Amino acid sequence: MKIQCRGCNTRLEIPDERLPLGKKVILQCPKCGERMSVIREDKTAQVEVHGETQQRVYLKGVEIPEYEEGNRYALVIVDSEELKGQLMKEITSLAYRPHFEDNLEIALEKLKAYKFDLLVLQEPFRGISLISNPVMEYINQLNMIVRREMYIIAISDGLKTSDPMIAYSMSVELVLNIKDLDRFSKLVSDGIKNKQSFYRAFLETMKELKKI
Repeated sequence: MKIQCRGCNTRLEIPDERLPLGKKVILQCPKCGERMSVIREDKTAQVEVHGETQQRVYLKGVEIPEYEEGNRYALVIVDSEELKGQLMKEITSLAYRPHFEDNLEIALEKLKAYKFDLLVLQEPFRGISLISNPVMEYINQLNMIVRREMYIIAISDGLKTSDPMIAYSMSVELVLNIKDLDRFSKLVSDGIKNKQSFYRAFLETMKELKKI
C-alpha cells in the first residue's frame, strides 16, 4: 500500500502485512519523523495519482470524501452554529474550503491526514484552553517548514483583535475578538501576505549568508 506523509510529502510504500484489516497501526515517516495513525478497512479504492494506481487508506471517522489536492482548505474548530455560519461566509470569500469539526480527537486525526492551509480555533473550546488543546499541541511539535505553511487564528470574546503579543504567546498568527468577525477576511488576507513577504525576505537573507 502506498501512502504520502503529510509532514514532508514523502511517498511511502507499506507492506500489506504491516496493515492488518481493522486494526490501528502507528507509522512513522523515516524522513521527517511524522507519526501517522492508519486503519485499513475491508473496502479500498483504486485511485490514480500522477499516472500511478494507488490504494487509498481509509481512516475511520477521518476521511473527507470531497477532499481534492490542489484546493485550499480551512479546518475550523468552534462550538457555535451562529459562529460557524459567520465563519463560513468569511472563509469562502478568501477562496478556502472550510471544514468544520467539533470533536478534538477527530480534528487532530484529520489534521494529520490532510493538509489544511488555514486553521481557526476557538479559545477556549468547550472549556479547553488553547494551551491544552491537543490540536495546538500537535501543531507546536511540527517542524518549521511544515508549520510556516499554516496560518492559524484564535478567536474568542475575550481577546483583543490583532494584539501581536497575545498572538505570540499563543503561537498563532492572529487573535480575533468575535465582535470583529466582519474584519476577518481583511485581517487574514493582509496577515498571510505579510507572512509570505517575511519568509521570502528571510530565505533570501539566509541564501546570501549561505546558510541554506
